[in-house]
Amino acid sequence: MTTRYKMVCPHCGGENVSKDATARWDVEQQSWLISGMHDGEHCDDCDVELKRILEVEIPLDQAVMAPFSVDQMSAMEEDCGLPGGALDDKYNPEGDGEHPVISRQMWRQAVEQHETISGYWDWTAHKIAEETAPQG
Repeated sequence: MTTRYKMVCPHCGGENVSKDATARWDVEQQSWLISGMHDGEHCDDCDVELKRILEVEIPLDQAVMAPFSVDQMSAMEEDCGLPGGALDDKYNPEGDGEHPVISRQMWRQAVEQHETISGYWDWTAHKIAEETAPQG
């Protein structure tokens, strides 16, 4: 199993941290893709600009993703097949929304671990398709 990490604020221990990045528009994918990470870091929990976000290893017994609940799977199945733009329209009409199951924190973690360069909504569409795909 790959070692997993969580990013935390060194001041308050909160996990609601962010990092500045550059995104570029991809015409073919019709989405913003992260093309670079910058030094700017912030904790939304204690509203502090950070010099360094702490990377904390998650113990192996806690690193396994918990399975989604029946209600969460139902919500994802309802959204399966929707592209990122449609999910954005559905859950983000005011500009600050997120999917009810696939959080921005999950996406930030995937970006930090270099698992994706996609924008949040496109990554969410991919995760929904991956999680709802028939097993086996």
